[in-house]
Amino acid sequence: MERAAGSLDLDHLGGLLRRMPWTGGAFLVGCMAIAGLPPLNGFASEWLVLQSLLHVALHQPLGIALAGAAALAGLAATAALALLCFVKVVGLVLLGQPRRAECAAAVDPPPGMLVGMTLLALMCIALGLVPGLVLPTLAGLAPGASGATLARHAGMVVPGTGSYLPLPLALALAALTAALLGVRGRRRSAPAPSWACGQPVVAALSWSSAGFTKPLRLVLEAVFRPRREIEVVRGGGMVQSVTYTGHVPSLLDASVYEPTVRAGLRAASAARRLQSGNVRTYAGYLLGLVIGLLVLVYTGVLG
Repeated sequence: MERAAGSLDLDHLGGLLRRMPWTGGAFLVGCMAIAGLPPLNGFASEWLVLQSLLHVALHQPLGIALAGAAALAGLAATAALALLCFVKVVGLVLLGQPRRAECAAAVDPPPGMLVGMTLLALMCIALGLVPGLVLPTLAGLAPGASGATLARHAGMVVPGTGSYLPLPLALALAALTAALLGVRGRRRSAPAPSWACGQPVVAALSWSSAGFTKPLRLVLEAVFRPRREIEVVRGGGMVQSVTYTGHVPSLLDASVYEPTVRAGLRAASAARRLQSGNVRTYAGYLLGLVIGLLVLVYTGVLG
């Protein structure tokens, strides 16, 4: 997509599914898989994690059970946020109108580049439909070789858990889709021009990635703590321009990584002072170490 449209910025793309059907189709399958939608491979792996956390929450001591329940709630929230994220990506990248001339002129790459994407998309589908064929091998890699107790078949039937049967689920989804298409028939919505309060409809008025996530950011504003700056330039009694910049800081960067880096740099700076390059100083360090060890042995701290 970057090669065809010249950008990977969500706000600079749009309408690529009609112009790049093979690339867009493979991208759509990948988004559905990573968002954990059945019957693709992402849902199969999510199902295994769900079963593990359920057993931790139901069959372990209270402290471990509470941790498992918290992890289970975190998994559910992560799945919901992942679905929201990739709905946004698909909508802004593949659907709608092109936001730039490069998007309108985009075409699928040569067959050699399509093969890799198509194979990966097919693997997402295959591993989602028959995950039980590879599950025993993967489980056998874990400590204890528990995969030996698992039978190889299309679905996943793990002892002591609910069964996941993707083939019947896939057939049910296919039947439901066919029924909805049959009910719709050949009816199509009549196209009509968009109304933009009397002004021309331009790409700048399209729904942006920031606008798509605005409701979630407002709900979680106390957690995300977004920073906004608005600059309004007035002249002649009228607003000439409005500049808006927004930034959502990373909580892990601010609370974990940056303090750790600063502490590491301070420790390195202190350790650097010990590297004087003087042989006598290093001999003194060794002598002090030996004396300290002898004192610890003499006092019984070191046996």
